[in-house]
Amino acid sequence: MKRALAVVLAASLTLWGCGSGDDGDAGAKQSELADLLVAETEGVTFDEQCVRDKTADLSEDDAQFLIDNIDATDTEGFSSELQSWVDSLFECLDDSVTEAPDETEATEPTLADETEATEPTDDSDGASAADLASIGKSGFSTWTNGSGETWASAAALVNNNSDQDLFGTEVTFNFIGADGIPVATESTYIDVVPAGDSFPVQTGTYTDLTSALPITVEINAYAEPDSFFETDWVELELSPTTVNPDEYFTTVSGTVTNPADESFDFYQLTCLIVTADGTVVGGAFTFPDRVAPGQTIAWEASVDDGPIQAGGVDAECRSIATIS
Repeated sequence: MKRALAVVLAASLTLWGCGSGDDGDAGAKQSELADLLVAETEGVTFDEQCVRDKTADLSEDDAQFLIDNIDATDTEGFSSELQSWVDSLFECLDDSVTEAPDETEATEPTLADETEATEPTDDSDGASAADLASIGKSGFSTWTNGSGETWASAAALVNNNSDQDLFGTEVTFNFIGADGIPVATESTYIDVVPAGDSFPVQTGTYTDLTSALPITVEINAYAEPDSFFETDWVELELSPTTVNPDEYFTTVSGTVTNPADESFDFYQLTCLIVTADGTVVGGAFTFPDRVAPGQTIAWEASVDDGPIQAGGVDAECRSIATIS
């Protein structure tokens, strides 16, 4: 899981821990997991206390499962709730710090002052950073779980409005209640949105939305024209997908082919779940198995109940692997 975590938190870069933290009311297993995660993460930027707080929310059984699978290379076999928990660690990225400088090289300061942080950054065409990425088609669905709580699944296409690739695009989903007040916020990142293209992104919230119904979802994308996530990449080839409804566990599946001349161990595959008329009702994602040059492998991702209940019958998926 330490490598899968690196993909989730920093687009295939390694991470560093930021000092010690207090586990609060966390149990022994949650504290042990937090210690392991902090020990295994070195090199980029995240808030250790945020990770510890999230770990404290896990049950003893889930914490033990993650401890037992700390060296897993993907999230296959994880429950949808644990996959979403791993995905939620994006929220622990520390936006105030950039990549650690190489000690052998002279570097300029990496922290912007407050004035620079609030002013729009321009690209070569004069577009502000906020204008580089926008939201295309999007949608969400809600459903009631076995405990009577209302959860939601949401997804969108993120448009790259520039003539350059965008790296580490941040996407925020704001779930807003009937009274206009946000009741849940989920953030995630897209490794690469190719120049002039669009790329899918998905998330879900397991905050109980029952008292806030009906809800709306506000989605925003933000990209910097120059990012320390920048790297070479290749788009993997996907076969047509199949949505496999089931009373207990619905999945979407297909095959992925590696057209490059190197293997990829850690890469995400993301889908929009759509109805027959193309309406977005949620999403799905997975980290497929290692794929060798020229190899075609099978993949499968779980789908929440909401998109299926809302009429989801097809999946529009893409996958890009970054080259380190």
